[in-house]
Amino acid sequence: MFHFNRISFFILIILTFLKPLYGQQPYCDTLQNKEVELKSAFKQLFVSKNDSEKFLLNKSIENIFDHILTFQESFFYQFDSLKKIGIIYSPDLTFRIICWDIPLSNGLFRYMCYFQKIPDDHQCPEIYKLYDITTLDTSVNIQKIDIHHWYGALYYSVLANRIQNQTVYTLFGLDMNNDLSNRKIIETMYFSESGSPVFGIPLLFNKKEYKSRLVLEYTKRANISLRFDEHLNMILFDHLAPISPLQAGKYEFYGPDGTFDGFKFVDNKWLFISNVEIWPKAKSKSPESNKQTNNQNKVKQFNLIY
Repeated sequence: MFHFNRISFFILIILTFLKPLYGQQPYCDTLQNKEVELKSAFKQLFVSKNDSEKFLLNKSIENIFDHILTFQESFFYQFDSLKKIGIIYSPDLTFRIICWDIPLSNGLFRYMCYFQKIPDDHQCPEIYKLYDITTLDTSVNIQKIDIHHWYGALYYSVLANRIQNQTVYTLFGLDMNNDLSNRKIIETMYFSESGSPVFGIPLLFNKKEYKSRLVLEYTKRANISLRFDEHLNMILFDHLAPISPLQAGKYEFYGPDGTFDGFKFVDNKWLFISNVEIWPKAKSKSPESNKQTNNQNKVKQFNLIY
């Protein structure tokens, strides 16, 4: 299984520096100029108090990205000055994701996202713009959706696995939802024969049924972890519980209870594992060794904050 480790990171850095050596300078100049325009538009978008104005500004941002992301040299361009967007690369470096949020006056959020696939020699990158119009309902965990019915989120990590002759991807995302709760999402996807992203592969197995995605909703007052743990070689996330039994089913009152669940990739699926033990039990025979083990556990627990 691939994940974005140090090796992938260094490959990306090397390619980033090599690309300008054979890139065309006019394109680089255009990218830099358009980045200045984007920075100004994003600044206006996030200070505006009017939703209609925000959507107009966002449309101008889309128009710029629609144009420049087709440049062959743009795939490794980092847009370093744009602090309001997130950019992540797939671990196999075949595509990248560019996304941002649009905060609305009613406390809700809309999301924008581009998938940009690495170009073949002498060809332009393929770009796919995602449309955030899918709402959360009881069937969200089993829905298969395309780019026109995307469940919006800010993606911050991507994993890759091979199943037969196809690469499938698992994405981690954040949905800031509303004034009361946030959501973190495990999303599955692949690229169709036409090249377009398709979301919602039934890869998450909980010993009873397969699901296409997992949505973890929790109170705005809490932080939870959802990440791939390299040491355990599995997806790891906080187990959520209501602050009291009376709040069961009201997810704005849910938070981490100190235990962890996860998924491990086994036999071409993500197998759910409950109550994951994230550090070894102490087996020391002396107070001094117990003290040392406790200190190590504190470090491991601190590192879970992500």
